[in-house]
Amino acid sequence: MELKIEKILMCVANKAKSDKTSGCAWSDRRWTSEIINGLVILGKNNGYEASARQCNEANCGEWLFDLAWYKYNKNRQLENLYLAMESEWGNKDAIRFDFEKLLVARAKYRLLIFQGIKIQEILVDLKQRINIFESRQKGDRYLFAGWDKKKQQFIIDNYVV
Repeated sequence: MELKIEKILMCVANKAKSDKTSGCAWSDRRWTSEIINGLVILGKNNGYEASARQCNEANCGEWLFDLAWYKYNKNRQLENLYLAMESEWGNKDAIRFDFEKLLVARAKYRLLIFQGIKIQEILVDLKQRINIFESRQKGDRYLFAGWDKKKQQFIIDNYVV
């Protein structure tokens, strides 16, 4: 699943770079919208319901996270949360704040999308936070997608506890 998510992120990045070349730079809101739309469709194609803000394909609006994939049983009782995603285009403090939501998420996949200049430094900090978090569990999966402003590309890192 991580590879499918990465593929969507790369497609969005290529579209953004193409638009920028033709003089149409994307806002942070546009980046978030394009990523969420692609991931909602991916989730639904894999049998999940999806909640997300400003996405016509989502089953409902934003719920707990910027994007969530989940399943209900036949009695409409929540069975599982498969993906919890947060995106934050702000500074390190804002990234950390949103990331902490993922620390407490009991989801199969946790995805953080962010931007910066020193992506590797941010990743080191976030992984330290995972290792300090007492409620972490062996097998917890985190997918980080940091948009490197200088290189104009996503730096992808998959971390499993």
